[in-house]
Amino acid sequence: NIVSRFEILVISLETDLERRNLLRERFRRYSTHFKLIKGIDMRDATQPISHTVPPPCPRLTRKPLKPSEIGCALSHMLALKQAAISNARTILILEDDVLGKDEDIDTVHRISEQLPPHHFLLCGGQEGLRGNKFLYGSEEFGCFRLPSMVRRFVTRACCYALSPSMAVAILERQQACLHRSDDWHTLLRHEHNVFFSNLLGHPMDLSASHIEIERTQLPQRGSWKRIWADGIGYTITTQISKISLPLLGYINRWRKIDLQRK
Repeated sequence: NIVSRFEILVISLETDLERRNLLRERFRRYSTHFKLIKGIDMRDATQPISHTVPPPCPRLTRKPLKPSEIGCALSHMLALKQAAISNARTILILEDDVLGKDEDIDTVHRISEQLPPHHFLLCGGQEGLRGNKFLYGSEEFGCFRLPSMVRRFVTRACCYALSPSMAVAILERQQACLHRSDDWHTLLRHEHNVFFSNLLGHPMDLSASHIEIERTQLPQRGSWKRIWADGIGYTITTQISKISLPLLGYINRWRKIDLQRK
């Protein structure tokens, strides 16, 4: 029974009714199974905070989370809490602007049934990102297993599927100190069963994105300021990864991941 083994959670701000209606149009067959997670909006400083906010991670001192990023991370924590107590084998977590069709969710479910019991599957959403050309993986279970060094090049949390046990692991890391919701390099550290399949999409037009709107209102940083914010160690290891990935991909027989969606 797909409903008992596969749960779908949709994160959406209460005010974003139009987004939810569009989502139901895209996924007409599955929309009746959607379970709504009411998103947390932290952009209005005048509103009282009714949720416990974990302490910020020390490494983010130079690049603190913006209010929209805090709200996004807390919203995903609500979804992860629901996923952690689910009886389903796999829980698909979607943001309300994700792109795709019912058949794509069929494929997510089919792949997830083959994955190890403790698993994480990033389901796409990498359009327009600078790290796209550094995505490599080994083909397994009809998707790609992502090596640890590749995970720094994947971002966004608009669509991912995971087991209850993986939800517990990510949730514990977020409760210890708050990361960005899509900091997969950190949140999935030491996890082996991390996979990717480019099934669902993220809008290329970012003008409706709450986070992107807030980011564009801030002054742009120069390259040295970005390096300082990211951390010199992280920047150096990222550059080394970029240089070495083609060779390591060849040695390990990793495939470069094609991000063309059918």
